[in-house]
Amino acid sequence: MKRINVLIFKKRFYLFAILCLSSFFMNLFLWNETTQLIRAQPVMNRLKHLSANNIYLINYVPDADGNGAIKELSDQDRADIASFLLTFQQYLYSGTARYLHENNFDTSSLTVISKSDIERNVKDLYVDIAFMNNMFLLEPPSDIRTKFEDHSISIKGTFTQQSMSDRYQNEYKYYFGNFLFGLSVSGVLLSFGLLIIYLLVSSSVAIFSEELRLLRMIGLPRIKIRRNIEWLFAMPILFSAIVFIIFINNIGFDMIIEDYIYITFLNMLLCFISKFMVDRKLKKGVYDD
Repeated sequence: MKRINVLIFKKRFYLFAILCLSSFFMNLFLWNETTQLIRAQPVMNRLKHLSANNIYLINYVPDADGNGAIKELSDQDRADIASFLLTFQQYLYSGTARYLHENNFDTSSLTVISKSDIERNVKDLYVDIAFMNNMFLLEPPSDIRTKFEDHSISIKGTFTQQSMSDRYQNEYKYYFGNFLFGLSVSGVLLSFGLLIIYLLVSSSVAIFSEELRLLRMIGLPRIKIRRNIEWLFAMPILFSAIVFIIFINNIGFDMIIEDYIYITFLNMLLCFISKFMVDRKLKKGVYDD
């Protein structure tokens, strides 16, 4: 059997190589989008919980030139932005990222943005974009939100408000859409891998059917022949999965438990279908009893 395995591998080396590559990228596309969806679930669940609250996230996009570079602001531009924010200071709170990741939904511990915070991050030398996008309006009356929107038109850059409900919908569409894309590409690569396995099994059984029959005649058990062929075609799949896991864990993106579960399931599914193909081909092309 070892000699037959070596001959099959040599004669169809390119197909084994293609199967390894397709299996690797099948895992990569599924993992890349699925792990993002799983890791984003805590924040998405929190956004869903907060969607009924009167909280509005602030988004600031600075003006850019034709090449996409951020335009420099004059002293007057920065002063206008600072004055604009000070107008709504009592409703402005910082720490959007922290608040969305905390388990505590109590807003009483939040601190309003101070005048010195605004001056330090806006009026002194430059506008801190990270600071600007880390603010939210906490329980503003409807007239304040309207006033905020009207006043922002005259400011350099674009200020927008986003409700928690809108943020949740955007996050859900983004991550779930990416997940469906990854699942689709992975499905295409899975189908391609099955085609390669089919070609491997069909050609191998056709070429070595006489040798396999001879092994049966000299007393080698049918189950041993079958398991040997099954393992031969499962090895590229398992090898690619192991290489993929090592690759991901060595580029700074440690896999989580959920990743191991669905990656294992996907590769076991591919191995199971491969086993089914081997069994059918051997039954038709080799076994006579």
